[in-house]
Order: sequence, then structure tokens, then C-alpha cells
Amino acid sequence: MSQALSLFSKDLTEIVANQAPSVVEVDAGHRRGASGLVWAEGLILTAAHKLLRDEDIQVGLDGGTRLPARLLGVDHSTDLGLLQVDRQDLRPVAFRTDTSPRVGELVLALARPGKTVRAALGILSTVSAGPWRGPGGASLERYIESDISGRVGFSGGLLVDAEGLGIGLNTGGLIRGASMTIPQATLARVVASLQAHGSVRRGFLGIAAQPILLEGAAKTVAASDRGLILVRIESGGPAERGGLLVGDVILSVDGQGVGDLRELLGVLDETRIGRAVPVRIMRAGATLELPVTVEVRA
Repeated sequence: MSQALSLFSKDLTEIVANQAPSVVEVDAGHRRGASGLVWAEGLILTAAHKLLRDEDIQVGLDGGTRLPARLLGVDHSTDLGLLQVDRQDLRPVAFRTDTSPRVGELVLALARPGKTVRAALGILSTVSAGPWRGPGGASLERYIESDISGRVGFSGGLLVDAEGLGIGLNTGGLIRGASMTIPQATLARVVASLQAHGSVRRGFLGIAAQPILLEGAAKTVAASDRGLILVRIESGGPAERGGLLVGDVILSVDGQGVGDLRELLGVLDETRIGRAVPVRIMRAGATLELPVTVEVRA
């Protein structure tokens, strides 16, 4: 048993040593420190809630070298920030892409809130079967949570599996009290948007709405028990131009049901900007469908 434990311990130290150069310190004004990970040559990903300033940002590398970093963009809904440094020899994280993470897997959380790398051992406690919608409308390819509690400076760090491959970026900034990991597929999608636009663009209809429960005849007509009732429509906005009226109940947008505001935000993603999408509504006891062109949220 002692020999097995010794080999296991050696494997863990090798995983940490191999991934340590890809985990960096990020100093952007947060007094408790933050970590980041090398995404590609010259690109650093970190947790957006740790970026308290957009200038005078410093990145600390393995070995103690410190570099100035430029903020390329942030997406607060996924709690991701993208930095650029003038250094092309950094080692990007090697991510696993062939298999999905599973509950019960052994994992290591790596961080560098100071000059040295830190590590914590745990297991994956929750992995959703499919996409997850965050409180701010963010879409993650899956919800991943470990039993490694939110340790100081671990936001922006890396979660790796027992083979030493990256699973995603750790953050305590999406849900209070939860140590979540943003999966590699989400990171890739957000990085592409931040590089292109400095933000993740989201759609806009120009409405204020509240969830409503449908009962009786209304439920039968709508073929749904949920919807969003329009309480305000912006003058000259997409909804007004599309013919929507205050009091209409939105049942679906582009074929997807919208029973609460989180679902609506999820539908209005970057792929629908500039498109005329069908909005199914209930008005005066009947349903109809109107095309509404989605605009970019300012």
C-alpha cells in the first residue's frame, strides 16, 4: 500500500510540474490575488471578477518573471477575461478533448496567486449532461463543479484530470459558494469573441418583460403553461418595428420556449444578431408569429 501511495504521490507532483508553466499570476488590483492560464502564444485567460482595473495589469510567470499585460476584453456573464502579453514562448495548457468529464474523477486544481504554484486535490462532484444557462444568460457547454472549495487565489486557475490534461478554468465568480469550472469548449468560444470584438455580443429586442403562468383556456391555446408578458417596449427598437405590443405574451423565440428571462437571454446569442427570427406570441386569446430582427445589445 505504501508503495502504491508513493507512486500516486509522484504522479501528482509530475502533473503539477508539467502544467505549472501554463498557470500564471494575474495582478489587476485584487488584494487577494488571482491566477490565469496560458491559452495560446501571448494570450492569458483569467477570471473577470478578479480584474479590478483595465490598465497596469501584471502577469507573473513560472520562475518569477513579470510582464505587463493588455486587456483584450471581458465577458462578465461567463466570468472570463482575456489578456495579451508580449511573450511568444509561453506553453499553452494541454486540454483533453476526446472524452467528457465524469462525476467521481480525481482532479487537481492549480493556481498561482503569488510567485509559486499551488495545488489542491479533489473529485468532480457535479457534471451536467448538457448545456447550462447561467444567471446572467451565459451559456456553458456543461456545468462542472468539484469539491475543491473556493480557495484564495484559485479563481482563474486550471483544473486538470488524473492524466494531467486540462478540463477547464476554475472560478468562484459565477455562483456564490460554488467552485465551478468553465469547460474548454466554452473557453474557446468566448476567446474567439473577445479577440474579434472585445466582448461577447448578445442580442437585443428592446423589451421589458415578466414571467407569467398560463392557466385554463390560455394554457390550452398557447400549448404552454409559461411565457413572458411584455410590460414595456422601447420606442424604435426591434420589438416595436416587428409589431409586438405591450401586453403580448412571448411564448417562443426562433422555436425555443422562453418561460423566464434567463431562457430569453440564452436564445438571444451572437448567432441570431442581424437575423429576423420568428417570435411566437399570444395576443387577445389567440397565437400568432411575427418576424423580429435581433440587434446587438449596446
